Amino acid sequence: MNRTHIVSLAACAIALIALPGCQKAESPAEVSGDVAKAQVDRSMAVADAQADQAKVQAETSPDAHSLDPDDRGDAIKQRAEATYNTALTAAKGDQDVAKQACEALQGQPQGTCKKKAEAAYETSKNNAKLALDAELKRGAETQKLDNR
Repeated sequence: MNRTHIVSLAACAIALIALPGCQKAESPAEVSGDVAKAQVDRSMAVADAQADQAKVQAETSPDAHSLDPDDRGDAIKQRAEATYNTALTAAKGDQDVAKQACEALQGQPQGTCKKKAEAAYETSKNNAKLALDAELKRGAETQKLDNR
């Protein structure tokens, strides 16, 4: 065997030995602390996103009630993006909390738990994107009224 193959085999062996350690269960106290921290982080991030969303709502209020369809369309789009950002922030926070809770499990159940957390995040993200796209389309349609 040449040197490259030996190095590759050694790297694979090390990875296989280390793999079970990646899915070792943490102690209940450690999991509890990690989950609590993730919940606090999520709450703070969502509060910041909601504050940003409220700011966008306030700043776009005059345009949202404008007689000019172009202004109303812009307001719809800006508000939709702020709502989307808040939804993504909440979904990411939920994912982080769920993944921390998965650390209480060991082996395959831990991996399955983390995959479920990822799937839930992807579903939330996709739903938020669909809502964003619908609102962006509504904003564009509103702006088209200005060009008639």
